[in-house]
Amino acid sequence: MGRAWLIPLPVLAAATALLLPAAAPAATACPGADGDPAQLGHDATVAALLCLTNHERMAAGLPALRPDDRLALAAQRHAQDMVARGYFSHDAPAPAPFGAKPAQRVEAAGFQWSALGENIAAGQQTPRWVMRDWLASAGHCQNIMWTQVTAVGFGVATESVGDYPAPAWVQELGRPAGTSGSDDGDPACPRSPATPAPVDGPAPADERAPWVTAASTPPDDRSATRVPLPRLDASARRTGRTLRLRVTVPAANVSRVRLSVRVRQRGRDGRALSLRRRAGAHRLSLRLARAAGGAVTVRVGHARRTVAFG
Repeated sequence: MGRAWLIPLPVLAAATALLLPAAAPAATACPGADGDPAQLGHDATVAALLCLTNHERMAAGLPALRPDDRLALAAQRHAQDMVARGYFSHDAPAPAPFGAKPAQRVEAAGFQWSALGENIAAGQQTPRWVMRDWLASAGHCQNIMWTQVTAVGFGVATESVGDYPAPAWVQELGRPAGTSGSDDGDPACPRSPATPAPVDGPAPADERAPWVTAASTPPDDRSATRVPLPRLDASARRTGRTLRLRVTVPAANVSRVRLSVRVRQRGRDGRALSLRRRAGAHRLSLRLARAAGGAVTVRVGHARRTVAFG
């Protein structure tokens, strides 16, 4: 199952499909769901986020996630670092003492994993608001509803530095190494919050914070750095040892995406390439190991396309 990571300063994409989850049997109490994190304090804010996350999962028929202190440590470090240094991305710029990538950060916190996802956001003023925004975006929602994860940790940075739209929110979702996830399919995403909503005051006004983005890594693929996209088109043509690709990247909720290309010839992996590209059509040229046919796999987020060439 393909999964994804990344990206700086995105805006929420319009939902390609809006599907209502199954109704929760009764209203859940999530104290602090509509509170200001600066006033609630860190522990109460994190408790509200955990309650809201598990409310949505259980309403969709999934087991609740257990809190993990190691994931929480990685999430809090990243939230504080984004605010302190004024960036918004799954990739921390150098110097990155706790790791540039989500996998590096959770491992630095002591979490060895077999599945990992990260959601980030900035500017939403309550736990309910950020949860609603994540659910409304396919990539974030898919991380929350991923059947392969069993644990979660949250980071919240409420400090205001310059014009950074605090608070910054980070959600790390994972499954420890050596454990198994569910074989059930993931619920449909994006989705509306489950009804009845957890009680703690009225739902926030219908507005969107400026920044939100998601990243995740599939089981047994520790090098994945991909952004979720709904579809992908690719074609390939070989002339001698030159392979020419045409790749069409669909619009997403990020400005640039990670485009990964891997060539396979005669049963062996060959040239690999990883680039950042905007949505639209792109032409690429690769030098092959040999003048022979094969197949090339192109990945962008959750989307993967394999095409043969002669």
